[in-house]
Amino acid sequence: QSEFFTFFNEGGGGGGMPRGSRSTFGSFASDNIQNLDLSEFLRQMMGGHSRSSFGFDASERKSSAARKKSHYYTRNVSCSLEDLALGRTKKLKVKHPVSVNPWTGEQQIESRVYDVKLNKGWKAGTKVKFPSSGGFPGMIFVIQEKEHRFLSREGNDLIYSCTISQKQAIKGAKLKIPLPDGELLSVTTSPDILPIIDGQNLVVPDKGMPIKGGPGRGNLKIVFAIGVPVDK
Repeated sequence: QSEFFTFFNEGGGGGGMPRGSRSTFGSFASDNIQNLDLSEFLRQMMGGHSRSSFGFDASERKSSAARKKSHYYTRNVSCSLEDLALGRTKKLKVKHPVSVNPWTGEQQIESRVYDVKLNKGWKAGTKVKFPSSGGFPGMIFVIQEKEHRFLSREGNDLIYSCTISQKQAIKGAKLKIPLPDGELLSVTTSPDILPIIDGQNLVVPDKGMPIKGGPGRGNLKIVFAIGVPVDK
């Protein structure tokens, strides 16, 4: 699975940098390269000086290079519970203008694929940092969790909301729950918890998300809801 980033402005029409104190080169984009205000781009490369003056001394050039080298772009990476339970690798492609000809405006575009190795049990907000190299800026990828179809996460625990009939609430229920690691978990309610009432919880130990650093796991918490019978 791969995602695409490009370091160009997303603005429409004129294609310049967005106004304000915050500059944005790295944003989610389509395969269509967006326009870029070359004078603004060169101004930033030259440390904030106007393109009209090329009389930089060595200290100015050194300061500009240091600022460029130390800057990191931050991007979110959407991960499913399955990604974070199994520890998959996300491939993220970045396109970046490594140089600009100030006379012709031609841009040399290069791409790089970053392999972001997810450790089992990582949570939303975890950051993966890549230093700048080869003309590419430093990158920080921030893990974000996608919404799951029927599970939610609380820390290392998984929450499964289960609607059962009134008959099942009285006599018991057998459940089949697919877990993010690929296991199909079978759960049968025991007689000692019957009758099940609306909002009642059943905790299944060690069937939640992996705990970072392992080898333990969180719990699976089943939250029951009693369905209302439909009149025939």
